[in-house]
Amino acid sequence: MKRILILTVLTVLTASLSLGQKMDKGAIKEKLTAMEKKAWDAWKNHDADFFKGYLADEALLVGASGVMNKEQMIKGMDEASCEVRSVSQEDFQLVMSGDTAILTYKAHQDATCDEYVLPTPVWATSVYVKRGEQWLSLLYQETPAMAMDAEE
Repeated sequence: MKRILILTVLTVLTASLSLGQKMDKGAIKEKLTAMEKKAWDAWKNHDADFFKGYLADEALLVGASGVMNKEQMIKGMDEASCEVRSVSQEDFQLVMSGDTAILTYKAHQDATCDEYVLPTPVWATSVYVKRGEQWLSLLYQETPAMAMDAEE
């Protein structure tokens, strides 16, 4: 009888811990998705100050023009002559490994920087790292989506 009781308690505890982890991942996805959208809005509004607290000190951005570090990103925010008319994101996916989170999604942008029309849509990847209680952006990379012919 004691054995059955112990096994039942262990089963319930294991199920509860598993459910808690799933809820945590859902809450993390919701939080990081909101942070990602705020970052796009900050870029649209030329809000360089937002990125000072959002980016990890060793953060990198990988894009069509190459690789930039945090300092270059913030400086570029002030110097770039970008006109961002609209942005939107969809299809967020989250992969977790310890205190590292990888968020992928599809983004649409109607924007021009220095007379260069930015590609849309793009597939984006953001890597976040948890430092203490705060999630920080560690890496952002985007790839223009290819137009795929349905008959291929």
